Amino acid sequence: MPSALPVMGEVAGSATALAGLILVFLGAISTSFDSYAKPERASVLTRYQRRVWFAFVGFTLALASAFMALVAKWLTIECAAIASLVLLFVALIWVLFVALSDVREIK
Repeated sequence: MPSALPVMGEVAGSATALAGLILVFLGAISTSFDSYAKPERASVLTRYQRRVWFAFVGFTLALASAFMALVAKWLTIECAAIASLVLLFVALIWVLFVALSDVREIK
């Protein structure tokens, strides 16, 4: 059976890049919310809170994948390498889900 350990450097880099992309998205959400006047914020609060929490979950998954990849590479633990790959794929699917839900919300 092939080992996942040789690609852990790439997985760590990919997961970190994904986390950075999500962090930029979080900043855009925050800036967009701050552009509303105080009285208008209450009407859009729930929509923005949902977006921020969804993005935060993806950010956390990507960082967990990067951390597990570094642990797997450093300690040569195959289970951590597989967990890192699984977390990265879950984070990618999560980002796709969040992007699709945001696109569908625009009317």
